[in-house]
Amino acid sequence: MTLNNSGVCPLSIISLTSSAGDFITPSVAFFPLVVGPGDSIDLPIRFQPAAFAGSAAILTIVSNDPTSPTTLVVSGTCPAPQLNLIVADTGNFGKVCVGCFVDRPLTLTNSGKCTLTVTAIASSDADFIVPEVLSFPITIGPGDALAVPIRFEPLSFGVKSATITVTSDDPASPASIQVFGDTPSGTLAVSGSTTFGGVNARCCADRTISICNVGDCALHVTSVHFKRKSRHWRLLHNPFAAKLHPGSCLPLTIQYRATEKCARCCELIIESDDPVTPVKTLEVLAYTVWEPCCKEEHSHHESCCRQGYPCCCEDDEDESDLDQ
Repeated sequence: MTLNNSGVCPLSIISLTSSAGDFITPSVAFFPLVVGPGDSIDLPIRFQPAAFAGSAAILTIVSNDPTSPTTLVVSGTCPAPQLNLIVADTGNFGKVCVGCFVDRPLTLTNSGKCTLTVTAIASSDADFIVPEVLSFPITIGPGDALAVPIRFEPLSFGVKSATITVTSDDPASPASIQVFGDTPSGTLAVSGSTTFGGVNARCCADRTISICNVGDCALHVTSVHFKRKSRHWRLLHNPFAAKLHPGSCLPLTIQYRATEKCARCCELIIESDDPVTPVKTLEVLAYTVWEPCCKEEHSHHESCCRQGYPCCCEDDEDESDLDQ
């Protein structure tokens, strides 16, 4: 602000005051200030707004001018920063398996004319993780942008969504944006027959089934076992528990030992983390074919196995087992 003395005598400035705190008069000046005839003096007036929007003040100059005090109206505008949120792929993180993660950038832009100050970024769901390495506040200049990673690391199966909330000094704060993703599971599938038909007495027969994962993510098969223990049924080289990757299979061989006189079905139990079928039950069926030749001496058993093959441990079987 320039003060001119258009008179022929020295001008004494006794005080300079402002009616609003947003406009600050010099605090380093010593009064009175003397301005010689025809001279002028420049005084800095600071506009330091405390809030967004327009502001005005009346500056009052008290001097030895007979018309004192003299007033001057000043004004200024404090434009607000404006936060905009943009996330890649419109917030869709796609399919992510449990135990894996995907990062997508969340872009914070300041379309305002003043610096934007970000004080917090939060997620409404634990499956979507906001950066932990950032220290707040974060400042973004006018027209600038900042990208921060949002991580989708699901803890369970299903469709997931969250609201990412950003708190700042934008008057419209907080700003939020929706993100979502899908966590598929493994899908259990079994191929192969569990029906043996007839097997000659004292002989064994095998059937091999395939336990497969036809889902989009890994399948954890935790156990494969018979519902009840029976010496007539065995699982040969059982590979489970095991993790099946998408599209993979593991073979399982079921053995029937034809030593029972009354056929009884047995149930094979498959347990996994397939949420649709966590426990799958398969019936395994077989019966013993009793023929006269099979009651001969053990040395002739091999010729009797027209359905099946001689059991390797057949000679260890107690004869009384045939009646159980």
